[in-house]
Amino acid sequence: MSGATLVALPAKPPHDTARPANPLQTAPSIPLPAPAGHHCPGTSTCRTHSPPLHWRGHASQTVQIALPYSGVAVSEADRLLREALSRHQQGELETAAVLYDRVLAARPDHADALHLLGVLRYQQKQLADAVRLIGKALELQPGHADYLCNLSAVLRARGDAAQAESAARRALESAPDLAAACNALGGALQDQSRFEEALAAYVRATSLDHGFIEGLCNAASLALDM
Repeated sequence: MSGATLVALPAKPPHDTARPANPLQTAPSIPLPAPAGHHCPGTSTCRTHSPPLHWRGHASQTVQIALPYSGVAVSEADRLLREALSRHQQGELETAAVLYDRVLAARPDHADALHLLGVLRYQQKQLADAVRLIGKALELQPGHADYLCNLSAVLRARGDAAQAESAARRALESAPDLAAACNALGGALQDQSRFEEALAAYVRATSLDHGFIEGLCNAASLALDM
């Protein structure tokens, strides 16, 4: 299958009327290990690996976390989430999972923790659990394009191409210009042997983000095989 994308950005902190509407500090991108078998050299093998992780604005395995406003005390849940992300970055999946669980014990409705734990389960090839967790995140934030794109990738890995297509289309309804969602749609269509539609989706992804390497790889390899 072609490279699907997983996309995620944590939700914004609670609105503080005493501060500007958008004074977020963004932490450096945190690289996450690619799933086993990831290989995208720009050849036809690019369409045979498991869907790689992909976070908005990056073609590599990265994630960004929005930090609290400067001067505002960080909650225990926020501290644990950042520690979990750090462990996740280092490939310490079991430790990260424990920390995500601690976040969710304190805040069961923490959509970002649910989503990131779902990503971690995907990396561990626990696909049913990944679908369940990302689905719970979507129950809390319906229509979240990043989560839907991630769900599409996990569904593809599980072999549910039709459901993956549905999730990708829902992501595009929320974010029509999200390149990763176009790429996810292309992968789901390609899994169903709808090659011309898939190529159009890949081309759309690259037109939206000229530096989107995964989309370029998928478009080129599919065009060569058609």
